[in-house]
Amino acid sequence: MLMVMPGTRQPADPLTRAKRIALRLLGGHAWSRAEMLARLARRGCDPESALAAVGELERAGLMGDERYARERVRTELARRPAADALLEHTLTSRGVSPALAASTTRSVTAGQSESARANELVRTSVRAAALTGKPIAERRRLASLLARRGFDAEVAHSALETVLGPVPEVECDQHADQDMGHEPASSRSAGRSHTTVEET
Repeated sequence: MLMVMPGTRQPADPLTRAKRIALRLLGGHAWSRAEMLARLARRGCDPESALAAVGELERAGLMGDERYARERVRTELARRPAADALLEHTLTSRGVSPALAASTTRSVTAGQSESARANELVRTSVRAAALTGKPIAERRRLASLLARRGFDAEVAHSALETVLGPVPEVECDQHADQDMGHEPASSRSAGRSHTTVEET
């Protein structure tokens, strides 16, 4: 018979230990079911105890993929505007089902179209000084940012046009010349003016 000395702390049974670990993890931030199970496994919890612990916490309303998905989408949008594609990928990459990821994204973003979110991203990210000095470079930077946040080319182009206006014609001409390996039009004009003065 195993004797327990007074004051000796008995080890928790596997289920209790798994729940304690899960509760500590939830104290930091929300977790998806798949993430929590993976983390419990890394902490040495057996699969049966981990599943049972997660199930109890879900029934108690302390965790669950629906709750996690809503919090994750809101957090991502609070950080920076994003397209549905990026939001859904963020969820599915963490074990949320594609169907739940799509429905949650639609629910949280209801009332704000992707175009509105793209416009907001451009407005809050544009560098006024860069736009004045190097407008083409700044538009490229913003277009790259829009792409990284999941917006497709059509929405990105529309946002840039809406917020910044069309690309100035002179800038377009110079950009085209540089892409073709030609001297910019402004430089050619300046050269002709200089030649005329010398000949006079």
